[in-house]
Amino acid sequence: MDPHQPFQVVQLQPFFFQASHYEEYKAGQMIDSGDTSILVRCTLMPDNKIKCIIGNNDLYSKIMSCEFDSCISLHDRLLMMSSPEETNADIIVVTMLQNIIGTTCTSKYYQSTEPVVGSIYTDNGRIVKMSFTMANPERLLELY
Repeated sequence: MDPHQPFQVVQLQPFFFQASHYEEYKAGQMIDSGDTSILVRCTLMPDNKIKCIIGNNDLYSKIMSCEFDSCISLHDRLLMMSSPEETNADIIVVTMLQNIIGTTCTSKYYQSTEPVVGSIYTDNGRIVKMSFTMANPERLLELY
């Protein structure tokens, strides 16, 4: 995976990512996996929010389209996220982000299939994997 200088604000360019396989994890254990034809399309909106449209969604019971307030770099990925002052998502990464970068919005309440954060993994500048963390209950969906 491409390395990144951590905690830098990243201005994403619009992109598409076609997945052919998914894995779903809960409490560190794989609970589901299989083939998929999901197409993730991310665009920058006029207010600089990131819109992620989950197209051709054959995993509609697991993930839905969403918006993020910002994108920052971490050591091994780009992280699309929102950091609300008040939320129903009790996820450690949100708490960590609030402490490191502050808040990006007053409140945000997530549906069970709405991603709280989204990660973009690249190799030589090419997207090779995306993952999304959902809350209520907390789980991770990785797309390859």
